[in-house]
Parts: sequence; C-alpha cells; structure tokens
Amino acid sequence: NLHMLSELFSKRSELSDSANQNLNALKQLKIYYLFMNADGEASPAEKSYLKEILTKSELSEESTQKFQTFCGQMALAGSIGMSKTITEKIDDILDEKGSESFLLPPFEKDKTLQAQTIWTLINLGYADSEYSEAEKQVVSHLIQRWHPDPVLIEEFNDTAETILALTLQKEWVQKTSRPYRDIHNMIQELDRSIASMLANVEESIAEAGIESLSHKEE
Repeated sequence: NLHMLSELFSKRSELSDSANQNLNALKQLKIYYLFMNADGEASPAEKSYLKEILTKSELSEESTQKFQTFCGQMALAGSIGMSKTITEKIDDILDEKGSESFLLPPFEKDKTLQAQTIWTLINLGYADSEYSEAEKQVVSHLIQRWHPDPVLIEEFNDTAETILALTLQKEWVQKTSRPYRDIHNMIQELDRSIASMLANVEESIAEAGIESLSHKEE
C-alpha cells in the first residue's frame, strides 16, 4: 500500500511538473508576443524568432491552441484600440492562475524562468537590429517587478549587442569576393564565438536559479 501511495504521489508530481512547464511556457510566449508589438507591428525577423521559440517550447496541443487564440485576440484588440498598455497586459498574464494553481509554484519565485524570459526579450529586441525604447521599457518594467541581479542584465545586454555585431559581420563576410575556404573558416570562427557566448549566458541563467535557492536556505 505504501508503495502504491508513493507511486501515486510520484505520478501526481510528474503531472504537476508537466502542467507547470506548460503554463510557464505559455505565459512566456504570450509575453514575447506582446513585446514584439510594443513598438508597433512585429518585424519579419521577430516573427521568425518567435516561431522558432514556439517550435522548441514543446507546448501541449491544448496550450498551443490557447496561444494561437491569444494572438488572434490581441491582434483584434490592437486593430480596434485597447486602453491597456503592453506592461499592464503582461502583468495580467503573470498574475493569471491556472486551474491547478494550487499545485504550481508561482512564476514570480522562479529566478531561472525570469532570467530566461528577460534574456529572450532582449534577444527579440535585437532581432531586427533595433532595440527600441518601447521594448526597453517593457524589459525595465519586468526588472522592476522581479529585481534580478544588475550584473546579469548587463551581461545580457552586452552579449546581445555583441552577437548582433557578429551576425552582421557574418552577413558581410558571405557577400565578399574572398576565396570560399577563407569565407568558410571566418564564418566557422564567428559561429564558435556566438555559441561560446550563448553557452556563457545559459550558465549565468542557471546560476541565477541556484543562487536564489541558496538564499532561501539561508
């Protein structure tokens, strides 16, 4: 009986973890969608980046449908004019409670999720080579709400700027008339630099979550 009870709790834990991941991923995607429209219509580069994020998110079919419905509703609301600002809509999303919310740790307490979200927003901001003031205001709003380490935010901004510069350099190299081997080697070197920077950011994001847990234990 104890073994059966243990299995039951284990299955419930797995289900709640899965529901939690879906709920948080859905919230993140909604925030990204709103962010892209902060300075008007989303650019093709931003739309492409969001599509890539959606593909990698592994959302359930139900959550994917909810996200598509949300996008349609927001597009319609934007066309007829809405009184709420982007940051107010984002606050509404973060304050939403799911049907199983009593099982789920709040998004607000997950420093790793918060760091991932801010990093992705900054990347989205640079996706079209123009991180606008309207987009920066959204990120500033979340920074005021979550209070992440300022050093982490500085790293995010510096990394995103550098990756943009390296990406533009890649595009320039591909258009030069240099020998194919030279072009290939230069692009490989730039790709390695970008991959290394992304790995460093992922490590910093993971450390943000670990530091948060260590503070709680203290």
